[in-house]
Amino acid sequence: MQDYVTVQVNDEFVAREEFETRIIKEGDAVEFLYFMGGGAL
Repeated sequence: MQDYVTVQVNDEFVAREEFETRIIKEGDAVEFLYFMGGGAL
């Protein structure tokens, strides 16, 4: 699953290598941005 997601903490992108070690503090704004496929015919 983590191959298809980008994470931002306080509007700063988190490197994939930091996903398991990044510490989230109270008050941090966390966003998960999922990639979707699609398009027109």
